[in-house]
Amino acid sequence: MDWRRTLRMHILAWVMFAQAGCDIGDRSCWAMRPLACEFVGVVESVALLGDYEGELYIADFDPCFVVTVRLREPLPALVGIPGQTVHFGIQSPAMLFRGELDTGQAYRFRLWRPADDEESGYYLSVIGREQGVGVSNKTDGSACSRNE
Repeated sequence: MDWRRTLRMHILAWVMFAQAGCDIGDRSCWAMRPLACEFVGVVESVALLGDYEGELYIADFDPCFVVTVRLREPLPALVGIPGQTVHFGIQSPAMLFRGELDTGQAYRFRLWRPADDEESGYYLSVIGREQGVGVSNKTDGSACSRNE
């Protein structure tokens, strides 16, 4: 991985947390976001952004890849992302999945938006793998909240 890209990502994370008035290691900072959502989805594919045509939700700065995620449950309407299969534009699969990407595997994701408007975009992070979860339609109790 390019050290400049890694440095840029660390600086961006520090700036975002500093603007929220949080320490970078403080997990309670996620509660300060106007919209935060956790959900389980199965990663169907990862492709280069240049090879993709269709609806895309930008979930990172400077996206280069498209990750296709099949959701266990549709996201609530307040998130503004309809459908059961969602395509997220991400910067790096290695950074998002911490080098442990397996297509067909279920992961728990966190999706958040830093401002309460349509134009601010989304940010996506992986919380971890869902153990013992395959490609079924079992509901997982996705949780979303809007903090005012």
